[in-house]
This record gives sequence, structure tokens and C-alpha cells, in this order.
Amino acid sequence: MRTRQGSGGWNPNLKTLASASAISVAMACAGIGITVDHEADPEADFAAYDTYDWMPPESLRVNIRTRDPMVEQRIRDAIEAQLRAKGLRKVDSDDPDIRIGYLLVLKDGVDSQTMYERSDPDWRYRTYGPATTTTRTTTFTMGTLVIDVFDVEKKALVWRGVAEGQTREDQDAEKQEERINEAVRMILTEFPPGG
Repeated sequence: MRTRQGSGGWNPNLKTLASASAISVAMACAGIGITVDHEADPEADFAAYDTYDWMPPESLRVNIRTRDPMVEQRIRDAIEAQLRAKGLRKVDSDDPDIRIGYLLVLKDGVDSQTMYERSDPDWRYRTYGPATTTTRTTTFTMGTLVIDVFDVEKKALVWRGVAEGQTREDQDAEKQEERINEAVRMILTEFPPGG
């Protein structure tokens, strides 16, 4: 599957790798599940990629709620550590083999569970007394981290990895860093494909 390109410049509109939001592989992390999914351009020559740089700042998609310089630096550090371990070299030039982009989105959710209880059952006649209900509601924050890899020569998206899981914005820095490192590691496990 290939990404369509607009006229000139980077096109971070990634509709052709659309199933990245269809999270499929469940894995556990620090007691809270993280799910990951990957998608790759089957025509890309991943073995030819030796160098990388970041996407230009003006092309990055920003979620205002997560616009935290410390969090962004932790994500970048984690990505760079994984890419280094895979033998890729960061270059500060206009001509790397690939460019890396990422996006972190946080969304609040509510989970409700209702329990029904009936009093005074008479099992012989299958009659039940009045029902009482108890509803328990919990709120949570779902974090989604997307890492994109663009081929510089093609100016096209060639790989995308997504991790999704519940998170806590009030975590201390050490736990937050551990969570980010684990999510990035899980995403980049399958990059490059077949590697």
C-alpha cells in the first residue's frame, strides 16, 4: 500500500495507511495493557535505510494537551535509542534516508459497570422481588502514540507504528519515562519489517 502525495513538500495526511487505528496485538506493560499495531509499504526497501533525521517542525501534527517539552524530549530520546540499537545513524542534513515523525494524543474516557440484584428470589416459582441497581463509574485517560517513517527520496510514508493504552498524566517523571520507553520499544520492535 502506498501513500498518495500532494503537490510538493511533505504530506503528513496518511489516509492510505488507514488501519493503524485498528489496534490488534495486545501486550501487557506495567500492569496496564498496551496494544500495538504496525503497517508498512510492501514496496519500500527498508534495507537501504541507514540514516535518519526528524520531520521538519512545521510538518508535525500537534495535540495541544500533550504539548509538553519534557514529554516530547522523552519520546525523542526513546525513539533515537531504539533507532541507534537498530544501526541507524542520525544526520543533521537535508538528505537523510528517512525522516521520523510522531504524535501523542490523550483522550479522556469513562467506564461504567451496572450490577443488577434482585431480592427475595423464590426459585420454585421463578419469581423475583424488586430489582436494585448499582452503577460504578471510573474515568481514565487513553494515550495513543504514533510513530511515522517517511522515505525522503519518495517523500512518502513507508511505515507506521501505533501504541495505545491507559495512562496517567500525574505519573512521576521516572514512571512516565519507563512507560514511554516501553511504548516506543513495542512500536519499533517491528521496524524495519523483517529486520
